[in-house]
Amino acid sequence: MIISLEEAKIFNPKVTQEWLDGIESTIREVTNNNFQRRAVRLKDVTLKNDTVTSQSRFIGFKQGQTIQVSDSIYNDGLYVVKDVSKNSLTVAGHIFTNADILGAFVTLVIYPPDIVSGVIEMLRYDDKMVDKVGVKSEKISRYSVTYAELQGRYPDSLLSFLDTHMRLRWS
Repeated sequence: MIISLEEAKIFNPKVTQEWLDGIESTIREVTNNNFQRRAVRLKDVTLKNDTVTSQSRFIGFKQGQTIQVSDSIYNDGLYVVKDVSKNSLTVAGHIFTNADILGAFVTLVIYPPDIVSGVIEMLRYDDKMVDKVGVKSEKISRYSVTYAELQGRYPDSLLSFLDTHMRLRWS
């Protein structure tokens, strides 16, 4: 989660959790960057219901943070931490019960401040420009309209904050 739904509603009251999840997914896909903090990773975790358990301690994980589950059969993905104890994490969402074999691992996901502020700007843009999407400039005399270059629903200039986080794609 880049920002919480409550925070996002301050900048755009119409935003939904699905919308925020879509923005997060798009940012990860466009940049080819999963924003993992690999120093905060636990291997050989067990996944059941809404709980991730390990023989090791969950040091470095806090409530409200995002984790990424990898190398599991059915549960790969992003989850938000609801609670942390010594050897377990409780996450928002449901994990398949007894669906994974040992070998999955959990990594902390941290989004840099410029990603957070960029998402806030995207939400503000959506709130203000929803009825003006695409028009960059317009002249009345001798009528002329220039359309902005868009990536999806956002102008390229608004998405420039992603440039420093781009990673190469290896085929």
